[in-house]
Amino acid sequence: MKSLLIAIVSLWFSSFALAEPSAEAIMASIVDRYQGETKVSQLSLITCEYKVVNNKIKCKSQLRKKVLQSIVKNSGENLKDTKGFTHILSPVSDRGIGILQYDYEEGGKDTDQWLYLPELGKVKRIASDGDAPKKGSLFGSEFSMEDIERPTLADYHYELVDTKEIKGKSIAIIHQIPKPIRAKKSNYGKQVLWVDLDRSLVLKTEYYGHDQVLLKVRQSGGIEKIDGIWTVGKEVMRNVESKRISELNYSNVVYNQRITDDMLTQRMLIDPVFRDSKLASVM
Repeated sequence: MKSLLIAIVSLWFSSFALAEPSAEAIMASIVDRYQGETKVSQLSLITCEYKVVNNKIKCKSQLRKKVLQSIVKNSGENLKDTKGFTHILSPVSDRGIGILQYDYEEGGKDTDQWLYLPELGKVKRIASDGDAPKKGSLFGSEFSMEDIERPTLADYHYELVDTKEIKGKSIAIIHQIPKPIRAKKSNYGKQVLWVDLDRSLVLKTEYYGHDQVLLKVRQSGGIEKIDGIWTVGKEVMRNVESKRISELNYSNVVYNQRITDDMLTQRMLIDPVFRDSKLASVM
């Protein structure tokens, strides 16, 4: 009888362990989540200085708003290599500023990013300075160029800290810590992720510096299914140090439009006639 009880208890603990996913498995579910072969969207990017009043964040400076267009194409094995192009439509003074970005699944391979400023008339490659992290932000917002990169699983260690129910959702809290080679090229020593286990989406990220001081907080919302794909409608980045906040809103999102490879080249940055004709076919 005692042996039977031990066997039952052992089986129960074994089943419980199998039911608890690892941090790596959870992160893989996010990366492997089907996001379409292509994605087309229009975005608004709003930035301001903020203050906290009655535990609520409010802008205390004039809003700076930009309207953007974006196209993304996923390719490679399991659609994990990504090419994306984003440029500014308004204000008129910023029109034509654009970013071209290539992300890769291969661990240790840096994301390629190119920035085009019409007043300079040339393309600038954005790269890590040796072992130093990338600098600069997405069109003057609190989203840095590193923040918009698609992370590669092999570049990080993961630790499952907790799982809990929040507003009826199963949430896993995971520490994402860069491996030594990645750490040299990152502004962050640790990220704390709140993951929606049912939808395989990151709902919140806390970014810590290498001194473990909190730098920024990113939150996702407005989540809905579009063409059968869970889609984030809004991302908010709050910079704890600068006391500035940026909100990125997505609209007119369409998946699996035909995007040709020439729409994701540097010609899209420097040739406005070519760019506008190509975007007109998908927007």
